[in-house]
Amino acid sequence: MGRIPWAAACWLAGLAAALSGWNREIALCAAAVLGIACGLAAARRAWPVAVACLASFALAAAYGLWHQERNTSRLPEGGNAVLTGVLASQPDIDGDRVRFVFRTAVRERVAVTVRLAGREELDAAGSWRRGDEARLTGALALPRGPRNFGQFDYADWLAKRGIHRVFTVEGAGNAIVRRPERIGTGIALGWLESVRAGFGRRIAELYPGAQSGFMQAMLIGLEGEMDEELFNAFSRLGLTHVIAISGLHVGVVTGGWILLLRLLRVSREAALNSVFAVIPAYVLLAGAAPSVIRAGCMAVLGTLALRRGWRNDAMRFVALAAVAMTAWNPSYLHDIGFQLSFAVTAGLIAGTPVFMRLLPAGWPKWLSGSLAVAVTAQAVSFPLTIHYFNQYSLLSGIANFLLVPVFSLAVLPIGYVSLIVSFVSEPFARRLAAVPGWLNEWGFWLIERGSRIEGAGTVWPSPPVWALLLYYLLLAGVCAGVNRWRSGDRDLFPARSRAGRVAAIVCTGCLAVWCAFVYWSADWEQRGTVSFLDVGQGDAILIRTPEGATILVDGGGTIRFRRQGEEWRDGRDPYEVGKDLLVPLLKKRAVRHIDVMIVTHGDADHAGGLAAVAEAIPTRRIVFNGTVAGNEAFRKLTAVALERNIPLIPAGAGRSMDVDRHTRLDVLYPVLKERLSIEENQNAFSVVFLLTMHGKRLLFTGDMDAAAERETVRLLRMVESEAAAPHDFAGKEEKDVAGERAAVKGLVSLVADSSNKPLNVIKIAHHGSKTSTSELWLNRWKPELAVISVGERNAYGHPGKEVLARLERRGIPVFRTDLHGEIQMKIRPAEEIVLRTFLDPRPGGHE
Repeated sequence: MGRIPWAAACWLAGLAAALSGWNREIALCAAAVLGIACGLAAARRAWPVAVACLASFALAAAYGLWHQERNTSRLPEGGNAVLTGVLASQPDIDGDRVRFVFRTAVRERVAVTVRLAGREELDAAGSWRRGDEARLTGALALPRGPRNFGQFDYADWLAKRGIHRVFTVEGAGNAIVRRPERIGTGIALGWLESVRAGFGRRIAELYPGAQSGFMQAMLIGLEGEMDEELFNAFSRLGLTHVIAISGLHVGVVTGGWILLLRLLRVSREAALNSVFAVIPAYVLLAGAAPSVIRAGCMAVLGTLALRRGWRNDAMRFVALAAVAMTAWNPSYLHDIGFQLSFAVTAGLIAGTPVFMRLLPAGWPKWLSGSLAVAVTAQAVSFPLTIHYFNQYSLLSGIANFLLVPVFSLAVLPIGYVSLIVSFVSEPFARRLAAVPGWLNEWGFWLIERGSRIEGAGTVWPSPPVWALLLYYLLLAGVCAGVNRWRSGDRDLFPARSRAGRVAAIVCTGCLAVWCAFVYWSADWEQRGTVSFLDVGQGDAILIRTPEGATILVDGGGTIRFRRQGEEWRDGRDPYEVGKDLLVPLLKKRAVRHIDVMIVTHGDADHAGGLAAVAEAIPTRRIVFNGTVAGNEAFRKLTAVALERNIPLIPAGAGRSMDVDRHTRLDVLYPVLKERLSIEENQNAFSVVFLLTMHGKRLLFTGDMDAAAERETVRLLRMVESEAAAPHDFAGKEEKDVAGERAAVKGLVSLVADSSNKPLNVIKIAHHGSKTSTSELWLNRWKPELAVISVGERNAYGHPGKEVLARLERRGIPVFRTDLHGEIQMKIRPAEEIVLRTFLDPRPGGHE
């Protein structure tokens, strides 16, 4: 590489270090990049390159610091306010929410959400567009940050894009929006968005069903209408780049435009000159995502080189585009699309010829080229994919090799042609659209089935930044080794060729070790932990045993209260705790299977998120309370269990389970009935169990009420006093007597083993409701520490003051998810429990 790519790499490294606030890990990695670049330049005595690298790094660092100093807010952190300014993005209407970025009169960007008061306001909101002037009345607040370890940080995501406040407007009546009198950039962009929406409607008329959203995303970058299940299938197979507009799309549009002009006998020079106007227009029309801008920059540079007769150097174009984009907007550096687009593009330029040298010379060029591109793209994108998405399909390479040519060489160009022809002859356009339509259906069928193949999808923890840098250095070592090994003069310099082969093999082996280390690192770190996750007003507890088994107790849930006729308020993809919080969080922690899923009871705030977990993560068994809840959440969970052949095991008092050599579950309540019954009051039948891990005891209580507490204490007293005689069951039906006898018999060993052992942790029942955690219950267990899973500012008044007072009188420290976020406990043999919380680490009783 010449000096431009190395200088660009140092520019990006310096900018990353500064934008991270000189985070120690990122700063060290940036320094390593600078050191490697300068070291290689010094070894070749290329001092101008070394000077250019140092200057680029220093300039980028200074620029990044300057950008960070300006990236602040002057607005209040909260309270009612009136904002005037301009809509800086196209409003997105989703159910009863309208979201857009607003640029205030002092040019500060704010994330705005307008909550529509009624359906009649949809028309008014539909007329808003980018560039409109507005006067908004609402409430300012700080963006909501994460509350669990490893959770997506929405506040940080906004801050990196220059947004530090969110603004909520109640009703369209509090948003006075009008067209500006002067035509400016905002109005022009708004007009382009309207044109884009018109193209989207035209595509929807040509392509039916799920194809409509797919073709809108593929042709013009409108991803809002794409079918969620289909997108997830693409994502699981690593094919989302097919949907995102990139260099291929720009190439097809540019090539098609030049071909059309040449057919119209326009001169070559005039056709090339027109590209400088066509490419920016297409980039804007396609949504101007970072990957589109990158492709547009490269296309402009390539066209300029072709027009001037410069030597075509694609790597230089990539480097110049990266520097230009980040100089214009440094926040592009944080964008996942920017990182993947540039990494894969640079990797294909440098790595494809290398891989082709390893393939037999007699293979057809189209085959060796396609295979080299597919393998190289997978190798380059792999670490970034697992870092951000925590999943990788083993079928991804095959799927890309087979399907990318179909979508890129057939569906994409014919799709563009059908769209253009539709403005002239819609019947003929429909005939054209039938070809990509058939190919789409075939491709969707393969993708949906491939994404569901058991064992093909792998789950990875996010590698740290230093590990990403190490991966790419090793990959570069493989390329350098192969270049020497398979060089054209290897017969003249056999020793050099052998050294290259050894280097390639060693670096490949190191990459294998890298993969093994990253794959298993989270498993080693999280063994012997109990995590009370913050899922709002609900329960979700993740247990990782000392030998690597995974237990999930409850899964929170999203409760919606909708009156009839208000279904319009639900958006395209409404928030759901299981899908949007639990599944990403579990994958972030490399949870690859659930050994035991415990549903303490069927209420929506405990069982609501579990169906999404069981669908996304292989689950070996589901333990429930032996009753049936009549709500939608429980029905959906049982439907998933039946579809995936997951055993449903009723848990009854006296039953035990040895999860591994160091972990045991003992169920204390409820007493099982002979037959399944529908129970509306699920709290009274909550599964109550004792977890013993490395000798430490933790009691989990679900939403049990005071009556269930009394019944559990009665059963334990019967065992302790050896009073399980027939007269103890007097007045009860025979079926209940049989259940109690079985429970008492099973509890005998538990009581004998733990009569003198303290209870280390108690999970306070029902989010601290005053209907449970009675004096009797606390006197029975005498816990050392209490945990309350409760939603922040919940509408139920949980936890109750009475419960907090009882715990305070006994001197029991209380940790609450509403105050402390996630509460995580590490349990080690012969050691005290090590506790950490995501938020304020101090235990809280009364507020």
